[in-house]
Amino acid sequence: MTADLGATQRICGISLGWHNGGVDGRMYDYAVSTSTDGREFSPLFAGKSLPNTSLQPVELRAVGARYVRLTVNGNTVNDHASVTELQISASAAPAGAFVHPGILVSKEQLDFVKAKIGGGQQPWSKEYQLARGSRHARRDDVASPVPVVKCSTPGSKQRALDLGYEQAGCSEIVNDANAAYTQALLWHYSDDAQYAENGRRILNAWARTLTAILFDQPRFPDNGQIYANGHFAGSSREPPAGGARAERRLRAAVPRQYGQSGRRRPSRPATPVSCTRAPARRGSPPCDVARHHRVWACSADHQPA
Repeated sequence: MTADLGATQRICGISLGWHNGGVDGRMYDYAVSTSTDGREFSPLFAGKSLPNTSLQPVELRAVGARYVRLTVNGNTVNDHASVTELQISASAAPAGAFVHPGILVSKEQLDFVKAKIGGGQQPWSKEYQLARGSRHARRDDVASPVPVVKCSTPGSKQRALDLGYEQAGCSEIVNDANAAYTQALLWHYSDDAQYAENGRRILNAWARTLTAILFDQPRFPDNGQIYANGHFAGSSREPPAGGARAERRLRAAVPRQYGQSGRRRPSRPATPVSCTRAPARRGSPPCDVARHHRVWACSADHQPA
C-alpha cells in the first residue's frame, strides 16, 4: 500500500489500525518506507504491531517525503495483510533540524559537564559513573506505564484506601521518569545511541498508554483532595527512594545549575521531572517530537488529535 501526499511534506506521525489485532494473539509483521519521487524508497520503520485493534502510532523520526509505503509480511495467524486505517500526520513546513528547548538543563550546561567528564575531572567523573551504575541506567529497563495514575499524598493515602480509592502508577511514573531522564543524560555524555533509544522507548510506552492523571476529582466527603496530581513524590518526610537518590546524583553532575554540592541554587526554582504526555506548546509546529537531536529533557512523541 502506497499513500501519495501530493507534495513533499514533513511527516511526523504515522498510525495504523489492524483488522483482528490481538485476536488469537495476532500481530502483524510490517515495514514502513518513504520516498520523494515514488521510485526510490528509504526504510523508516520495521517491526510488529501490538496485539490490539486500537490505532497504533509508529515510532519514527520526522522526515521529508511525498510517498509513504506500507509493506505487510503476514501475521502470526496467517499471511493476510488486513489494515483498517492508515493515518499520516504531516506539515507543509520543510523538514529541518529540531532544536529542543530543554527543560531542566540547557545544552551549554550539558556540554560543559561532558567536557569535564572527558577530562576525568571531579566531581563530574564520579557522578557520571554513579549514574551509569544506577538501576535507572539499565539497558534492559522496561517501562511500566498505567492508563490512569491515581496517587494520594502519604498523609492521605491510607484514608483513601480505607474508602476504597485505589492507588495506581505511583512508583511506576516516578521510576520511569527518572529512567528516561537518566538514559537521556547518559546518551549525551557517552554518545551511546542505545541510551537514547532506551529513553525514547520509555517515553513512547507512556505516551501510548497514559490517558489521565486524577487530581481534582473524586473528593473526600469533606471536599479534600484524594489524589495529588503528581505531587505525591517528595511530599513525604520518609527517606528518599532510589529514584530520588538517582536524580540527586544526576543533579550533582550539573554544577552550573546546582553547584558542586548537588543542591539547587536558590535563584533557580525547582522544576519537577515529568515524562507523561503533555499538550503541544502554543505556536509550536504541529510535528514537535522528542527526537534524537541531543534530547536532554523529558517529553513525549507527538500524538495526532
